[in-house]
Order: sequence, then C-alpha cells, then structure tokens
Amino acid sequence: MKSADKQKPIHDAATVILLREAADGRGLETFLLKRHSESGFMGSFHVFPGGRVDTSDRDLSLPYSGRKVDPLPALLSEPQSPVDAVFGLFVAAIRETLEEAGIFLGEARTPAQIDRAIREGLGFREALVKADARLRLDRLVPYARWVTPPMENRRFDTRFFFARCDRDESLRACHDGVETIDGAWYRPEEALDLADRLEMMLAPPTLRTLQELAEAASVDEAVALGARRPLPLIRPGVAQVGDAFVLTLPGDPLHPDKTRALPGPTRLRWENGRWIGEDPS
Repeated sequence: MKSADKQKPIHDAATVILLREAADGRGLETFLLKRHSESGFMGSFHVFPGGRVDTSDRDLSLPYSGRKVDPLPALLSEPQSPVDAVFGLFVAAIRETLEEAGIFLGEARTPAQIDRAIREGLGFREALVKADARLRLDRLVPYARWVTPPMENRRFDTRFFFARCDRDESLRACHDGVETIDGAWYRPEEALDLADRLEMMLAPPTLRTLQELAEAASVDEAVALGARRPLPLIRPGVAQVGDAFVLTLPGDPLHPDKTRALPGPTRLRWENGRWIGEDPS
C-alpha cells in the first residue's frame, strides 16, 4: 500500500469531500475546515476532513454495512492491496469525518448516541458498540488518490472519497476547536474566489478538487466523477521553470507520467501566497 521512500515514510490516509445541494437548488456546496495555525501539517490551510489511517482501523471485525469488503481493493483501483488495508482506508475516512467534522457516515440509533460516546473519550470501536452503530461503507465514493511530493517533511498516500449529505445531516457539521478552528459549507467557486483574494489558503489537492467540483451542476454530477476507472493517481513532481519551482501533474511535459489524470491545468505555481494553475504553452 505504501510506496518506498528511503528518507521519509509515506503514510496511508483518507480524505472525505462532503457534498450537499445548495440551498437555492443551484449547484453544490462542500465542507471545508480551517486548520490551526500551529498545526504540524498545513497550518492555517483550509482542508477537507481526513487524516492518517490508524492500525486499529484495519480491524475487519468492526461493525459495518453497505458493501462487502472483498471487492474494496478493486473499487479503489488497487487490486493487489490487502483487503484489511483498504478496509482501513474506509474506516479512517468515516472516523476522521466524525472526529473532525461531526458527521457520522454510518447508522446509529440516533446521531447523538455516537456523538455522546465519542465525547466520553471512548475508543472508536467502543463508541460504535455503545451506540449500536455501524459504518456505512457505501456512503463513500472513491474519487482520486494523491501522494505528497518528496520535498515535504511529512508524506501521505491519500485516497479521496465523496460523501453526500442531506440538508438536515449537513447542519451538524462543525470543527473540533483543537486541530481546526473553523468550518463552513462553501460553493466551490466561492472557495476558489476567496483563495484568489488571499483570504483562504488551499493545498494543491484541495485546489484541484474544488476546480473540478466547480464544473459540476449538482451533487449527482460531482459524485459521478467517482465512476472513472482507474481512479486518478496523482504524484506531483517538482521542476524548475526559469527562476521558479513548480509542481507538475500527470500529463505535463515535465512530469514522468505523460497521461493526464485530471482535466484542467497540469502545472501549479506558488505566487503571492497562493497556488496558480497553468498549462504549459
């Protein structure tokens, strides 16, 4: 599951792109969290909920429903990966979304049951048992896979998932007040505009995801992107263009993988406090 790197370990991680229909019925909204400025990773950036896979997430005896586990590796376009490792990605996605954003992508007697169990300081398994809750694996739709570039101090192999929320459920979304200091629903184009005006910092995976979401007319249209096979695998490269260093994406002339993984710009340049997408001329 993890790519070899002689200097820095690459940790499996999961990110969830929560989606809801806009209140006016035009387009969609997604939930973004602002990380604390002193966070060890991406401090002050706006991010989707998510985090690193814990060893306990790979426990196949955790209560779940909605999907069988054996087909999960193929669903993620990782047929050679162990079932328990891929199951751990789904579990981490659901666990982190609950811990960071207050949304439980599962079944419980009431949403308050699982919230109360978590606040009591129980471990995730114990919280699920106490709340008589199950993880809904079918609520996660795989979207893409991003691997942190080699120059970063902390590296992750992150699988991105879509998860749709109805209006009532979405109103429970919140930030944890520890690792994150704010959270809100945004139209993708609104978040991109804030980033362009330097009022929001976005990492390349978040930026490119929002750019693709901005082209979707509805949640259904966005989630349909998860039907792409194989799932896009994005390993950004680093290149020097003139006096500047840029991130290159698959399909860029300076990237070793010449097959485009995503529509839109294949190159990202850091300028005046923000990433700017561009296609080489």
